[in-house]
Amino acid sequence: MIIQGRDGCICLYWGPERLLISSIPIGIDQYDYYKGVANEMIVDGLRDGKTIKQIITGCHRLCDVVYSKKLRKDKISSETHQYFWASMLALIKMNMIDEEEYTLRCGRKKPRKKS
Repeated sequence: MIIQGRDGCICLYWGPERLLISSIPIGIDQYDYYKGVANEMIVDGLRDGKTIKQIITGCHRLCDVVYSKKLRKDKISSETHQYFWASMLALIKMNMIDEEEYTLRCGRKKPRKKS
């Protein structure tokens, strides 16, 4: 599912062959919002007594489940996409995955002027 914002989108990839799973729109502060959600997810997990390893494992499992749904061509709900975004950004925040390898920033396509 590719969602474009006012200024484009950030595409998120997962799996051994880097399959496109989802995208976060840029321009309506949604990317910053999900970065905050990822940070809150890490902090809340630590407050609940979970270890960093458990949080990382949970984020990896969620990303793997969404990846397997994508491979089977099952429907992925918008809520699941949002959890995927937060999990990916949490893994990036904890330096478990490299942002350069798993994300692609795409600018908005400019329409052609009709002559």
